[in-house]
Amino acid sequence: MKISNKVPIVVLLSMVFIQELQPQAAFQTGKIGIRVNEFGNIQLSVPANQNLLNIYRTSILVGVSTDQVFDYFNDSENEDTVNFDTLGGFSDYRIYGAFNNNDSNLPPDVLVKLDVYGWKNASYALLKFNVQNKDTASVNAVAGLEIIPQIEGTPESDTVSYLFDSGIIDIFQENHIGFKLLSDQLTSLKAFEYYDGFENDSSFYSWLTYGTIDPFYTANDTLADNGAVIITSQAPVLLNLQDSMIVYYALAFGNTLDEMVSNINTAESKYIIITSVNDEKPVIAGQINLFQNYPNPFNPSTNIEFNIPEFTAEKQNLEFVELKIFNILGKEVTTLVADYLAAGSYKYRWNGAGLASGVYFYKLTAGSFTETKKMILLR
Repeated sequence: MKISNKVPIVVLLSMVFIQELQPQAAFQTGKIGIRVNEFGNIQLSVPANQNLLNIYRTSILVGVSTDQVFDYFNDSENEDTVNFDTLGGFSDYRIYGAFNNNDSNLPPDVLVKLDVYGWKNASYALLKFNVQNKDTASVNAVAGLEIIPQIEGTPESDTVSYLFDSGIIDIFQENHIGFKLLSDQLTSLKAFEYYDGFENDSSFYSWLTYGTIDPFYTANDTLADNGAVIITSQAPVLLNLQDSMIVYYALAFGNTLDEMVSNINTAESKYIIITSVNDEKPVIAGQINLFQNYPNPFNPSTNIEFNIPEFTAEKQNLEFVELKIFNILGKEVTTLVADYLAAGSYKYRWNGAGLASGVYFYKLTAGSFTETKKMILLR
């Protein structure tokens, strides 16, 4: 481990213009600056405000038990060089890298692939984490973020508020920084005062599995140089050996709450486009896989795909499969599939002509497997 890049926070927070040493890659949109170091720490600065850091740390947490949590400070080591490129496609900027647990060589053995997407003159970015299980057995993995803010360059008095109607985590003094989990539902949000030595597996796991969303927290302005620490998480995901899960967060800045929320909403629309264009299909071996529809949003038709794995000797050669569409009220709109299907890949096209714009759901049922995903008909 190159300890210079993981200097304890208590030392750094006393500096107004904090610069984490040797960032590996960075970009500036004209509105915000993003940089990522060689261990996977994501920082946000605001060029219009003397390029002050507003987020000192954003990093992935992956917990599988009370004494097995992958975190930035204790475990993360660089596996692949952190790089920057200009895509010229669905985003203007991209930082990418890969990180393993070789700094500690302690479980869980995971590989985290990171992509950060940005756009010119935009005050938002998308954070994508691909978490792969490299261990020797299946794990129930709880993924979340460790966030250490310092709004306007200072950590004192940072306030954390959860906006239940939009699912946005709002961190603010005068300016606002927002985070939103896009790829799943947020199940835990814990904020507390920084203290030396908080970065340990048992504490991280208790926060990842907190099971409650704290609605409001303000850092103690009488404790100079401390500030808030924020831990987020989603529900556990079963990862067999070599399986992966993909986690997306939106990150946005605003001079006001309304501006930040608007920027988060724009970032979420980019997420929908990216996942539709990429048509990402993280296949889990030996399991049925239902993929995100594409395009999404759509008008008036979209594609829905799923895989059925090879059957074991104990099972029959065919699986009874149902694929149904429901509206926002839970009323069935149509049935696309109700048949016995063999192992293989399937794609069905659904046409929503004549239906109102809005959110719809498609549900796949096969044996004991059931999964539902959301899609948007937008005219």
